[in-house]
Amino acid sequence: MTTILPEGAWLQLKIGNQRAALSIHRHLDFFMLIDETWGVMPPPEHLLMQVGIGGIRRARVPLRWLASVRGYVISDALLEEHVERDRIRQIMTELSCDADSTLLSGYQAELEKRVSMGTLKLRSLRACLRAAVDLLHTAKSEGRGIVEQHQIDILLKIKPGIAANLWGFISFLNARRGGLAVLVVDKKKIEISRRSKLELQMIKLAIAARSGSDVQRTWITQSLVYFHRLHPAPSSEVTSIPDPEGNGYSVTLAGVTYWIPDPRSLSLVQAKDL
Repeated sequence: MTTILPEGAWLQLKIGNQRAALSIHRHLDFFMLIDETWGVMPPPEHLLMQVGIGGIRRARVPLRWLASVRGYVISDALLEEHVERDRIRQIMTELSCDADSTLLSGYQAELEKRVSMGTLKLRSLRACLRAAVDLLHTAKSEGRGIVEQHQIDILLKIKPGIAANLWGFISFLNARRGGLAVLVVDKKKIEISRRSKLELQMIKLAIAARSGSDVQRTWITQSLVYFHRLHPAPSSEVTSIPDPEGNGYSVTLAGVTYWIPDPRSLSLVQAKDL
């Protein structure tokens, strides 16, 4: 417990004697935990495993002191990894069926191999598991014991953006289906679903613009995707100049200029016919 004495002196210099005296007791539990569990400051990953993200937040003042006088730092990368692991654990507990849980655990094991090899990031692993669980939930909602093609189509119609994350799980399922029909990701159906969702967003933006809302920045970036089929780009990379007639904008991205209509110049009928 001698650690808290120099920390108290440091805190006095930072915030003054009175405020330090009022707040120092909040840090006692942290230092008592350190003394009782390890006796010395443990490796950051061990501390994080013991107290979790919430405990790290509560101990932010002692940790600032430890960083300043001892160079004890919990890196952002380590914090991010811990958060991702927590999210992965939550995803893995969502399935109530033992067979589905076993299947998902096998898929996770394959993904973990890629993480350890450095070919897959932990965040991508989580996204792949999330997509797999969504598909298993879709199958379960129909009372089916196995995944069928139409369930994949249903899920991707609702969430076309998860197609890339779902592909690996479908390949994993196909390797275990024996003589059953091969499951596929129908790219044409996904593109139709994506266009439909984007079209709905464009209609909402056009209506909002006609109602007086300032949606210019969002409209311009979304229009590049919708009208010119470009990949989404941050607005900071886009420059726009309104044309003199007020009918649209000349928009430049990566040295190429595109024309897009002004949503306020569209009638509601035109907006719905985008």
